[in-house]
Amino acid sequence: MYGTIGFSTAVLIYLARIVDGGIDLGIGVREMAAHPEITVERAPAIITIRLIAAVILSAVVAAVAMLLLPAPDNMVLALFSLTLIPVGASARWILVGMEKTRVVAAARAAGEAVMVLLVIAFVRGRTDLLYAPISQFAGDALAAVILLWWVIRQGIHLRVAFDWDAVRPLAARSVPLVGSALLGLLIYNSDLIFLRFLRDRESVGLYAVAYALVSFIANMGVAYFLTLLPGLTRTTEDLDDHRAVYHTATAHVFAVGFPIAVGGALLSTQIINTIFGSGYSESASALRILVWAIPVSLLRDVPVISLLARGREDRILRLTAWAAALSIALNLLLIPPFGLIGAAAATVVTETFRMLVAVVAVRPYGIPLTTMSRFWKPTVAAGVMAAALILISPSSMWIAVAIGTGAYIATLALLGGISLRPGALPALNV
Repeated sequence: MYGTIGFSTAVLIYLARIVDGGIDLGIGVREMAAHPEITVERAPAIITIRLIAAVILSAVVAAVAMLLLPAPDNMVLALFSLTLIPVGASARWILVGMEKTRVVAAARAAGEAVMVLLVIAFVRGRTDLLYAPISQFAGDALAAVILLWWVIRQGIHLRVAFDWDAVRPLAARSVPLVGSALLGLLIYNSDLIFLRFLRDRESVGLYAVAYALVSFIANMGVAYFLTLLPGLTRTTEDLDDHRAVYHTATAHVFAVGFPIAVGGALLSTQIINTIFGSGYSESASALRILVWAIPVSLLRDVPVISLLARGREDRILRLTAWAAALSIALNLLLIPPFGLIGAAAATVVTETFRMLVAVVAVRPYGIPLTTMSRFWKPTVAAGVMAAALILISPSSMWIAVAIGTGAYIATLALLGGISLRPGALPALNV
């Protein structure tokens, strides 16, 4: 049954990008940062039109699901389609563009907490499957309402306004970004869809479990890069400042993503057995490979956000299209003979290719490769962490995570990779 959840969310994430129209994805954030007064005037029309599109698409998805899919996939997908409505109503892009990210974080945390509590309260077994999409909708709706309320508190009047002329300039520019987002999602979860049709529902469930950690870090990465976008947008005319932000962001995401990949690969079996249970132990082999997509995808998003800050959605679309074609080919080639392992390998190879192409794409704008000196401290610290985990071999996942995290942070601090200043939080110095 977890495969049913995984398949439904894999389908809905594409439709959510269509409803968003590239606004939350980056266009709206960039416009709020660059032209706040004009964008605020357009905000009511943008939210109205997105909300109308969400309601219509939700109804269409529900009808198609009930007509074409077997039970219980049909009801689960139909109910998950309701989550498109909060996407359409979202005002996150306004607040991120204003750099009020704490409000966005609080709203998201509140929504996800409600979802988790509802799942814990009502999902007890296979017969409670439908409570999962209902819980997700309730959490997403709460987050959207909090953000709308906060925007109104900022003095931005949000009214119903069907004004296509106000939206048209952004819509035209968002087409390449939406296209690249859809192709990016094809890379991200086409393996789930291919597994459903080339293997079975059980394979989807096992693979979705392995992807849970990767998805969690990826979502954190998206949040980080959206907060980075206003700063990169404002520095596009000052190449030295832009380079400084770019290279620092690259070093920071490596310092976070690389040790997660090392630790995740070493502890994959313990992670799966502890969090999901021994019934999902087959997922560990896929997780051992998939975790390497974490640092690669984080490194890829730095040049992609730099391109977005420069308004080069066309370049983003092209490089994502190449990667999507590679992903489809690799999935068709590797999933039939190798199953979960093949799907995981296809993802990591595709993300690596995508990262390399993105790095090359920003070089014509005067952004060279980040020097290797920015990476050596996290690399050494991750090596010490790996040695500690191998030598101690703790039987408990939680103890292993504590040992690995402690070893990494302590070594990085000793190497000067973490700066400690009186009265301030520790900061990365890589």
